[in-house]
Amino acid sequence: MTDLEEKVKQIVLEEFSKLIQNIEGDFQTNYLKKRYNFLLSQLDETITANMVFVSSFESKSGFAIETCARMKCITFLSVPYAWERNG
Repeated sequence: MTDLEEKVKQIVLEEFSKLIQNIEGDFQTNYLKKRYNFLLSQLDETITANMVFVSSFESKSGFAIETCARMKCITFLSVPYAWERNG
């Protein structure tokens, strides 16, 4: 694995580790909010929990992906001649 590939791998690992921590940290609060929603309180608890996870993942994963892309671009441009070696 090249130095550039290693840096990109580290960026992705860090950002998605943060994503998982954020989802886990917010889960209980978000779950309780959904349980007190009249319509959602009529659903099975497992379905509600899945809805909370999916909602949180959708809203937070876009930011993590955007950050990874931005950092990859910065990393790629900071490695001398990387754009020439990688096309």
